[in-house]
Amino acid sequence: MQTFTFYSSDDKLQYAGHLKEVKDSINCRTVNEAACDLAQGVADEGAALVAGGFSPVPGYAEKGRAYVIGEFHKQLDVFKGKRVDFLLGEFFGNVEEAEWSIEVMRQSDLPVACTMRIGPAGDLDGVTPEECAIRMAKAGAAVVGVNCFYDPFIALDTVSRMKNALDKADISVHLMIQPMAWHSPEIRNDQRGYSVLPEFPFAMEPRLLTRAEVAGFARQAYAMGIRYIGGCCGFEPYHIRAIAEEVKSRVVRALTELVEANGSIKSSGYRYSPMEPRLLTRAEVAGFARQAYAMGIRYIGGCCGFEPYHIRAIAEELAEERGFRPPGKDKHSGFESLKKSVSEYQRPRGNRQYWEKLVPASGRKDGKLLAVVPPKTERNTMRETGPVDE
Repeated sequence: MQTFTFYSSDDKLQYAGHLKEVKDSINCRTVNEAACDLAQGVADEGAALVAGGFSPVPGYAEKGRAYVIGEFHKQLDVFKGKRVDFLLGEFFGNVEEAEWSIEVMRQSDLPVACTMRIGPAGDLDGVTPEECAIRMAKAGAAVVGVNCFYDPFIALDTVSRMKNALDKADISVHLMIQPMAWHSPEIRNDQRGYSVLPEFPFAMEPRLLTRAEVAGFARQAYAMGIRYIGGCCGFEPYHIRAIAEEVKSRVVRALTELVEANGSIKSSGYRYSPMEPRLLTRAEVAGFARQAYAMGIRYIGGCCGFEPYHIRAIAEELAEERGFRPPGKDKHSGFESLKKSVSEYQRPRGNRQYWEKLVPASGRKDGKLLAVVPPKTERNTMRETGPVDE
Protein backbone atom coordinates (compact mmCIF):
# COMPACT_ATOMS: atom_id res chain seq x y z
CA MET A 1 0.00 0.00 0.00
CA GLN A 2 1.72 3.16 -1.21
CA THR A 3 1.27 6.46 0.60
CA PHE A 4 -0.53 9.07 -1.46
CA THR A 5 2.44 11.44 -1.29
CA PHE A 6 3.13 12.04 -4.96
CA TYR A 7 4.44 15.61 -5.40
CA SER A 8 3.97 16.26 -1.68
CA SER A 9 7.11 18.28 -1.05
CA ASP A 10 6.99 21.88 0.17
CA ASP A 11 8.67 22.86 -3.09
CA LYS A 12 5.83 21.40 -5.15
CA LEU A 13 3.14 22.87 -2.90
CA GLN A 14 4.81 26.26 -3.21
CA TYR A 15 5.10 25.84 -6.98
CA ALA A 16 1.40 25.06 -7.21
CA GLY A 17 0.48 28.01 -5.01
CA HIS A 18 -0.88 25.99 -2.09
CA LEU A 19 1.44 27.33 0.64
CA LYS A 20 0.54 30.99 0.47
CA GLU A 21 -2.63 30.98 2.56
CA VAL A 22 -2.66 27.66 4.41
CA LYS A 23 1.01 26.92 5.05
CA ASP A 24 0.35 26.09 8.70
CA SER A 25 -2.16 23.35 7.91
CA ILE A 26 -1.13 22.15 4.45
CA ASN A 27 2.57 21.50 4.07
CA CYS A 28 4.96 18.64 3.48
CA ARG A 29 4.71 17.31 7.03
CA THR A 30 0.93 17.46 7.42
CA VAL A 31 0.22 15.99 3.96
CA ASN A 32 2.72 13.16 4.35
CA GLU A 33 1.56 12.33 7.88
CA ALA A 34 -2.08 12.16 6.78
CA ALA A 35 -1.13 10.00 3.80
CA CYS A 36 0.76 7.56 6.03
CA ASP A 37 -2.20 7.28 8.41
CA LEU A 38 -4.58 6.52 5.54
CA ALA A 39 -2.29 3.96 3.91
CA GLN A 40 -1.54 2.18 7.18
CA GLY A 41 -5.20 2.04 8.10
CA VAL A 42 -6.04 0.26 4.85
CA ALA A 43 -2.92 -1.92 4.91
CA ASP A 44 -3.85 -3.20 8.36
CA GLU A 45 -7.04 -4.68 6.91
CA GLY A 46 -5.03 -7.13 4.85
CA ALA A 47 -1.61 -7.23 6.51
CA ALA A 48 -0.09 -5.37 3.53
CA LEU A 49 3.22 -3.55 3.49
CA VAL A 50 3.28 0.26 3.36
CA ALA A 51 5.64 2.17 1.05
CA GLY A 52 6.57 5.77 1.73
CA GLY A 53 6.59 7.51 -1.64
CA PHE A 54 9.06 10.11 -2.92
CA SER A 55 8.74 11.94 -6.25
CA PRO A 56 10.57 14.68 -8.21
CA VAL A 57 11.14 18.12 -6.74
CA PRO A 58 10.14 20.82 -9.29
CA GLY A 59 13.11 22.94 -8.21
CA TYR A 60 15.59 20.27 -9.28
CA ALA A 61 16.76 22.06 -12.42
CA GLU A 62 17.18 25.51 -10.84
CA LYS A 63 17.83 25.08 -7.12
CA GLY A 64 20.45 22.37 -7.07
CA ARG A 65 21.48 19.31 -5.09
CA ALA A 66 21.47 20.66 -1.53
CA TYR A 67 17.96 22.08 -1.87
CA VAL A 68 16.50 18.93 -3.43
CA ILE A 69 18.09 16.66 -0.83
CA GLY A 70 16.68 18.92 1.87
CA GLU A 71 13.19 18.45 0.44
CA PHE A 72 13.63 14.68 0.39
CA HIS A 73 14.77 14.72 4.02
CA LYS A 74 11.52 16.39 5.08
CA GLN A 75 9.58 13.43 3.72
CA LEU A 76 12.02 10.89 5.10
CA ASP A 77 11.58 12.30 8.61
CA VAL A 78 7.83 11.69 8.38
CA PHE A 79 8.18 8.18 6.97
CA LYS A 80 10.64 7.19 9.69
CA GLY A 81 8.33 8.58 12.35
CA LYS A 82 5.34 6.73 10.89
CA ARG A 83 7.34 3.50 10.64
CA VAL A 84 6.56 2.61 7.04
CA ASP A 85 7.86 -0.74 5.76
CA PHE A 86 9.91 0.42 2.77
CA LEU A 87 10.66 3.49 0.66
CA LEU A 88 9.88 4.09 -3.00
CA GLY A 89 11.15 6.90 -5.22
CA GLU A 90 9.24 7.19 -8.49
CA PHE A 91 8.53 9.22 -11.63
CA PHE A 92 12.03 10.68 -11.94
CA GLY A 93 12.82 12.15 -15.35
CA ASN A 94 16.53 12.56 -14.60
CA VAL A 95 18.64 9.76 -13.22
CA GLU A 96 20.73 12.26 -11.27
CA GLU A 97 17.71 13.26 -9.18
CA ALA A 98 16.81 9.58 -8.76
CA GLU A 99 20.30 9.01 -7.36
CA TRP A 100 19.85 11.87 -4.92
CA SER A 101 16.59 10.41 -3.69
CA ILE A 102 18.20 6.99 -3.20
CA GLU A 103 21.03 8.62 -1.27
CA VAL A 104 18.51 10.12 1.15
CA MET A 105 16.32 7.01 1.38
CA ARG A 106 19.35 4.88 2.25
CA GLN A 107 19.89 6.96 5.37
CA SER A 108 17.08 4.93 6.89
CA ASP A 109 17.26 1.22 7.70
CA LEU A 110 14.45 0.46 5.24
CA PRO A 111 14.55 -1.31 1.86
CA VAL A 112 14.75 1.14 -1.07
CA ALA A 113 13.08 0.96 -4.49
CA CYS A 114 13.32 3.51 -7.28
CA THR A 115 11.68 3.91 -10.70
CA MET A 116 11.91 6.42 -13.53
CA ARG A 117 9.39 7.72 -16.06
CA ILE A 118 11.49 6.73 -19.03
CA GLY A 119 11.05 4.77 -22.23
CA PRO A 120 13.56 3.41 -24.75
CA ALA A 121 14.90 6.94 -25.43
CA GLY A 122 16.14 7.25 -21.86
CA ASP A 123 15.92 10.14 -19.41
CA LEU A 124 15.51 13.84 -20.16
CA ASP A 125 19.27 14.24 -20.56
CA GLY A 126 19.50 11.30 -22.95
CA VAL A 127 20.93 8.83 -20.43
CA THR A 128 20.01 5.35 -21.69
CA PRO A 129 17.73 2.96 -19.77
CA GLU A 130 20.74 0.66 -19.36
CA GLU A 131 22.84 3.32 -17.67
CA CYS A 132 19.90 4.56 -15.58
CA ALA A 133 19.37 1.07 -14.16
CA ILE A 134 23.02 0.58 -13.33
CA ARG A 135 23.32 3.99 -11.69
CA MET A 136 20.22 3.48 -9.54
CA ALA A 137 21.48 0.06 -8.47
CA LYS A 138 24.95 1.37 -7.66
CA ALA A 139 23.39 4.21 -5.69
CA GLY A 140 21.87 1.59 -3.42
CA ALA A 141 18.36 0.78 -4.66
CA ALA A 142 17.38 -2.85 -4.06
CA VAL A 143 14.57 -2.57 -6.64
CA VAL A 144 14.79 -0.61 -9.91
CA GLY A 145 12.51 -0.13 -12.88
CA VAL A 146 10.07 2.21 -14.62
CA ASN A 147 6.68 3.74 -13.92
CA CYS A 148 4.07 5.80 -15.78
CA PHE A 149 4.47 7.78 -19.05
CA TYR A 150 4.34 4.75 -21.42
CA ASP A 151 2.10 1.76 -22.03
CA PRO A 152 2.97 -1.71 -20.65
CA PHE A 153 4.52 -2.95 -23.88
CA ILE A 154 6.90 -0.01 -24.22
CA ALA A 155 7.66 -0.30 -20.50
CA LEU A 156 8.44 -4.01 -20.86
CA ASP A 157 10.92 -3.26 -23.63
CA THR A 158 12.56 -0.62 -21.45
CA VAL A 159 12.87 -2.89 -18.42
CA SER A 160 14.19 -5.67 -20.65
CA ARG A 161 17.04 -3.38 -21.64
CA MET A 162 17.64 -2.53 -17.99
CA LYS A 163 17.70 -6.21 -17.07
CA ASN A 164 20.18 -7.10 -19.80
CA ALA A 165 22.52 -4.30 -18.73
CA LEU A 166 22.33 -5.28 -15.06
CA ASP A 167 23.00 -8.91 -15.90
CA LYS A 168 25.97 -7.95 -18.08
CA ALA A 169 27.36 -5.79 -15.27
CA ASP A 170 26.80 -8.67 -12.81
CA ILE A 171 24.57 -6.48 -10.62
CA SER A 172 21.80 -8.30 -8.75
CA VAL A 173 18.70 -6.26 -7.91
CA HIS A 174 14.95 -6.83 -8.16
CA LEU A 175 12.98 -5.40 -11.07
CA MET A 176 9.82 -3.27 -10.93
CA ILE A 177 7.28 -2.09 -13.50
CA GLN A 178 4.25 0.22 -13.12
CA PRO A 179 3.24 1.49 -16.58
CA MET A 180 0.27 3.63 -17.52
CA ALA A 181 -2.92 1.97 -18.76
CA TRP A 182 -3.29 3.58 -22.19
CA HIS A 183 -1.96 2.33 -25.52
CA SER A 184 0.67 4.81 -26.71
CA PRO A 185 2.81 3.44 -29.56
CA GLU A 186 3.07 6.93 -31.12
CA ILE A 187 5.26 8.20 -28.27
CA ARG A 188 7.61 5.25 -27.94
CA ASN A 189 10.70 7.44 -28.44
CA ASP A 190 9.27 10.72 -27.14
CA GLN A 191 10.73 11.62 -23.75
CA ARG A 192 7.75 13.84 -22.97
CA GLY A 193 5.53 10.81 -22.44
CA TYR A 194 1.77 10.49 -22.79
CA SER A 195 0.93 14.10 -21.98
CA VAL A 196 1.76 15.05 -25.60
CA LEU A 197 -1.01 12.82 -26.96
CA PRO A 198 -3.92 14.89 -28.35
CA GLU A 199 -6.36 13.00 -26.08
CA PHE A 200 -4.58 13.92 -22.84
CA PRO A 201 -6.04 14.37 -20.30
CA PHE A 202 -9.80 14.37 -20.97
CA ALA A 203 -10.26 11.85 -23.79
CA MET A 204 -7.90 8.96 -23.07
CA GLU A 205 -10.67 6.38 -22.70
CA PRO A 206 -10.42 4.78 -26.19
CA ARG A 207 -6.78 3.99 -25.44
CA LEU A 208 -7.59 2.17 -22.19
CA LEU A 209 -6.18 -1.33 -21.82
CA THR A 210 -8.61 -4.21 -21.56
CA ARG A 211 -8.40 -6.68 -18.70
CA ALA A 212 -7.02 -9.30 -21.09
CA GLU A 213 -4.28 -6.93 -22.22
CA VAL A 214 -3.32 -6.19 -18.62
CA ALA A 215 -3.28 -9.91 -17.83
CA GLY A 216 -1.02 -10.48 -20.83
CA PHE A 217 1.30 -7.71 -19.66
CA ALA A 218 1.49 -9.23 -16.17
CA ARG A 219 2.29 -12.63 -17.64
CA GLN A 220 5.11 -11.24 -19.79
CA ALA A 221 6.50 -9.21 -16.89
CA TYR A 222 6.59 -12.27 -14.64
CA ALA A 223 8.24 -14.35 -17.34
CA MET A 224 10.97 -11.68 -17.61
CA GLY A 225 11.73 -12.06 -13.92
CA ILE A 226 9.97 -8.90 -12.76
CA ARG A 227 8.45 -9.42 -9.32
CA TYR A 228 7.10 -5.95 -8.49
CA ILE A 229 4.27 -5.64 -11.02
CA GLY A 230 1.60 -2.95 -10.89
CA GLY A 231 0.12 0.03 -12.67
CA CYS A 232 0.16 3.81 -12.65
CA CYS A 233 -2.05 6.43 -14.34
CA GLY A 234 -5.16 5.01 -15.98
CA PHE A 235 -5.16 1.72 -14.09
CA GLU A 236 -8.54 0.90 -12.56
CA PRO A 237 -9.12 -1.49 -9.63
CA TYR A 238 -10.21 -4.22 -12.05
CA HIS A 239 -6.88 -3.89 -13.87
CA ILE A 240 -5.01 -4.54 -10.63
CA ARG A 241 -7.24 -7.51 -9.98
CA ALA A 242 -6.42 -8.84 -13.46
CA ILE A 243 -2.73 -8.74 -12.54
CA ALA A 244 -3.37 -10.50 -9.24
CA GLU A 245 -5.45 -13.20 -10.92
CA GLU A 246 -2.91 -13.72 -13.67
CA VAL A 247 0.13 -14.20 -11.45
CA LYS A 248 -1.37 -16.12 -8.56
CA SER A 249 0.63 -19.22 -7.70
CA ARG A 250 -1.15 -21.83 -9.80
CA VAL A 251 -1.01 -19.66 -12.91
CA VAL A 252 2.65 -18.90 -12.34
CA ARG A 253 3.48 -22.60 -12.19
CA ALA A 254 1.55 -23.23 -15.41
CA LEU A 255 3.25 -20.23 -17.04
CA THR A 256 6.70 -21.50 -16.17
CA GLU A 257 5.88 -24.87 -17.68
CA LEU A 258 4.52 -23.29 -20.85
CA VAL A 259 7.51 -21.01 -21.35
CA GLU A 260 9.98 -23.82 -20.75
CA ALA A 261 8.16 -26.18 -23.10
CA ASN A 262 7.29 -23.81 -25.93
CA GLY A 263 9.37 -20.69 -25.51
CA SER A 264 6.19 -18.63 -25.86
CA ILE A 265 3.37 -17.29 -23.74
CA LYS A 266 -0.15 -18.61 -24.04
CA SER A 267 -3.44 -17.38 -22.64
CA SER A 268 -4.33 -18.61 -19.17
CA GLY A 269 -7.92 -19.12 -20.29
CA TYR A 270 -9.51 -16.43 -18.10
CA ARG A 271 -12.67 -14.89 -19.49
CA TYR A 272 -12.59 -11.10 -19.79
CA SER A 273 -15.04 -8.54 -21.12
CA PRO A 274 -12.95 -6.12 -23.22
CA MET A 275 -15.32 -3.14 -23.33
CA GLU A 276 -12.73 -0.51 -22.37
CA PRO A 277 -12.11 0.91 -25.89
CA ARG A 278 -15.84 1.72 -26.12
CA LEU A 279 -15.79 3.83 -22.96
CA LEU A 280 -17.22 7.33 -23.35
CA THR A 281 -14.96 10.35 -22.90
CA ARG A 282 -15.81 13.11 -20.44
CA ALA A 283 -16.70 15.43 -23.31
CA GLU A 284 -19.08 12.87 -24.77
CA VAL A 285 -20.80 12.41 -21.42
CA ALA A 286 -21.09 16.18 -21.00
CA GLY A 287 -22.65 16.39 -24.46
CA PHE A 288 -25.10 13.64 -23.59
CA ALA A 289 -26.12 15.48 -20.40
CA ARG A 290 -26.65 18.72 -22.30
CA GLN A 291 -28.86 17.03 -24.90
CA ALA A 292 -30.83 15.19 -22.23
CA TYR A 293 -31.48 18.41 -20.34
CA ALA A 294 -32.51 20.22 -23.53
CA MET A 295 -35.07 17.45 -24.13
CA GLY A 296 -36.63 18.14 -20.75
CA ILE A 297 -35.11 15.18 -18.92
CA ARG A 298 -34.40 16.04 -15.29
CA TYR A 299 -33.28 12.68 -13.91
CA ILE A 300 -29.96 12.23 -15.69
CA GLY A 301 -27.33 9.68 -14.73
CA GLY A 302 -25.47 6.60 -15.90
CA CYS A 303 -25.50 2.84 -15.50
CA CYS A 304 -23.01 0.11 -16.49
CA GLY A 305 -19.64 1.45 -17.56
CA PHE A 306 -20.04 4.89 -16.01
CA GLU A 307 -17.08 5.88 -13.85
CA PRO A 308 -17.22 8.47 -11.03
CA TYR A 309 -15.64 11.08 -13.31
CA HIS A 310 -18.45 10.52 -15.82
CA ILE A 311 -21.02 11.39 -13.17
CA ARG A 312 -18.96 14.44 -12.27
CA ALA A 313 -18.96 15.47 -15.94
CA ILE A 314 -22.76 15.45 -15.85
CA ALA A 315 -22.80 17.53 -12.66
CA GLU A 316 -20.28 20.02 -14.06
CA GLU A 317 -22.12 20.34 -17.36
CA LEU A 318 -25.39 21.21 -15.62
CA ALA A 319 -23.89 23.25 -12.77
CA GLU A 320 -25.55 26.49 -13.90
CA GLU A 321 -28.96 24.87 -14.14
CA ARG A 322 -28.53 23.16 -10.77
CA GLY A 323 -27.31 26.35 -9.12
CA PHE A 324 -24.06 24.92 -7.78
CA ARG A 325 -20.96 22.95 -8.72
CA PRO A 326 -20.07 19.56 -7.20
CA PRO A 327 -17.64 19.22 -4.24
CA GLY A 328 -14.00 19.83 -5.11
CA LYS A 329 -14.82 22.73 -7.41
CA ASP A 330 -12.04 24.79 -5.84
CA LYS A 331 -9.48 22.25 -7.11
CA HIS A 332 -10.75 21.86 -10.65
CA SER A 333 -11.81 24.31 -13.32
CA GLY A 334 -12.56 21.81 -16.07
CA PHE A 335 -11.19 22.29 -19.56
CA GLU A 336 -10.03 25.80 -18.63
CA SER A 337 -7.54 24.35 -16.14
CA LEU A 338 -5.25 23.36 -19.01
CA LYS A 339 -4.55 27.02 -19.74
CA LYS A 340 -2.42 26.98 -16.57
CA SER A 341 -0.48 23.85 -17.55
CA VAL A 342 3.28 23.90 -17.16
CA SER A 343 3.39 22.22 -20.59
CA GLU A 344 3.09 24.80 -23.34
CA TYR A 345 1.63 22.29 -25.82
CA GLN A 346 -1.33 21.60 -23.51
CA ARG A 347 -2.52 25.18 -23.10
CA PRO A 348 -4.34 25.37 -26.47
CA ARG A 349 -6.50 22.47 -25.25
CA GLY A 350 -7.95 24.60 -22.45
CA ASN A 351 -11.33 25.17 -24.05
CA ARG A 352 -14.53 23.24 -24.63
CA GLN A 353 -14.35 23.44 -28.42
CA TYR A 354 -11.09 21.48 -28.60
CA TRP A 355 -12.59 18.50 -26.77
CA GLU A 356 -15.90 18.58 -28.61
CA LYS A 357 -14.16 18.48 -32.00
CA LEU A 358 -11.48 15.95 -31.09
CA VAL A 359 -11.73 12.50 -32.66
CA PRO A 360 -9.76 10.41 -30.15
CA ALA A 361 -7.39 7.67 -31.29
CA SER A 362 -7.28 4.24 -29.70
CA GLY A 363 -3.54 3.67 -30.00
CA ARG A 364 -4.25 0.18 -31.37
CA LYS A 365 -2.63 -0.60 -34.69
CA ASP A 366 -5.00 -3.51 -35.28
CA GLY A 367 -8.11 -1.87 -33.84
CA LYS A 368 -11.48 -1.70 -35.58
CA LEU A 369 -14.21 0.91 -35.57
CA LEU A 370 -17.29 -1.31 -35.56
CA ALA A 371 -17.87 -4.89 -34.48
CA VAL A 372 -19.82 -7.62 -36.21
CA VAL A 373 -22.83 -8.32 -34.01
CA PRO A 374 -24.02 -11.96 -33.91
CA PRO A 375 -27.47 -12.57 -35.40
CA LYS A 376 -30.42 -12.65 -33.05
CA THR A 377 -31.52 -16.15 -32.06
CA GLU A 378 -33.81 -17.50 -29.38
CA ARG A 379 -30.85 -18.69 -27.38
CA ASN A 380 -29.00 -15.36 -27.16
CA THR A 381 -32.04 -13.11 -26.79
CA MET A 382 -32.58 -11.33 -23.48
CA ARG A 383 -35.77 -12.57 -21.84
CA GLU A 384 -37.71 -11.31 -18.88
CA THR A 385 -35.63 -13.53 -16.63
CA GLY A 386 -32.38 -11.96 -17.84
CA PRO A 387 -29.60 -13.11 -20.17
CA VAL A 388 -29.20 -16.78 -20.98
CA ASP A 389 -26.44 -18.35 -18.91
CA GLU A 390 -23.96 -19.93 -21.29
